[in-house]
Amino acid sequence: MVLIMLSLKSSLVALSLLAAAVLAVECEYEVRFKKGDEVQSETRDAVIPDEAVDDIVKNMEVWSNDEFKAIKEKDGKLKVTTVDIAPSLDATEGMFEDMEADIANNI
Repeated sequence: MVLIMLSLKSSLVALSLLAAAVLAVECEYEVRFKKGDEVQSETRDAVIPDEAVDDIVKNMEVWSNDEFKAIKEKDGKLKVTTVDIAPSLDATEGMFEDMEADIANNI
């Protein structure tokens, strides 16, 4: 009896994790900048509600006044990146927070 209850409990946990995975999409925030003659980037990972992805892709440039854009990649991930390449890493100060705020304020 105990074994059946543990198995049922494990199944319920696995089912809830599967449901959570379906309802969220991996998101990568990327800021691009010049370092010497090369373009480099830094990234942060996040999770975005699945139902918000199309809205983010469609409206990110408007929400950010053309500072950021969002792309749905082939593997289903969402990528939010800078439209322009910043002249230096220092010039990207606060951009991750701005990306996150633009999304949070609009979804």
